[in-house]
This record gives sequence, C-alpha cells and structure tokens, in this order.
Amino acid sequence: MDGEDRQSGVLYLECLELLKPNVARTQKVVLHCFTGAQEDKPGFFTEAQKQAVRRVPANRLLIETDSPYVRPAGVRMCTPSFLGDVANVISSYRDSEVRDVCQLTLRNSTQLFGL
Repeated sequence: MDGEDRQSGVLYLECLELLKPNVARTQKVVLHCFTGAQEDKPGFFTEAQKQAVRRVPANRLLIETDSPYVRPAGVRMCTPSFLGDVANVISSYRDSEVRDVCQLTLRNSTQLFGL
C-alpha cells in the first residue's frame, strides 16, 4: 500500500467516526470512490474487494465511472461511457446478469438522489 492509499484509509476511518454520532442511521450517504487497501497490481481487484462487492446489500449498490484516476488500461480518462464495463465486472462478482445490475443501480440512484 502506498502512502496515498494509507492516508485515504486513515481519513476514511476518521470520517466514519465523525459521522456515526452526528448522522442519523437513516441518512443516505455516498462513499464516493472508496478504494480501500491496494495489495495487488493497479487495475486488478483484491479478493477482499471482490468480497466487499458481494456483501453490499442490493438496495445500497451504486456504480460510477467518473474517477479519472480509476480507469481501464490504455484509457486516458474514464467517462460515463464506461458504465457498462463497470456493471459487467460487478455482475461477474455478484453472479448476476449485467442487465439486472444496471436496473438495480438505476433504481437505487433514483431513490438516493430523489430523481
């Protein structure tokens, strides 16, 4: 784990400690682009990360692509056009159909953001 990842992890834990006593458990919260530990080569998910994807409750799963530093190999900048690729990876980890992941995450984002 490099220094930036370690610092992100520390800040994440500090953020959680601030939120717990100050935010109602029913409050909707987005953990944007949380990467956790990076034991493997860049571009590959660790087994712990795959397990985390499997453990996210269906009604809380969201997907995104707009993090420019988290991008497919050989791509300069990640854009929303790669959302299908993200859904494909998520579906493989959750043993579900890509279409189901897309429908689920559309419903979740609509509910979360009140769209």
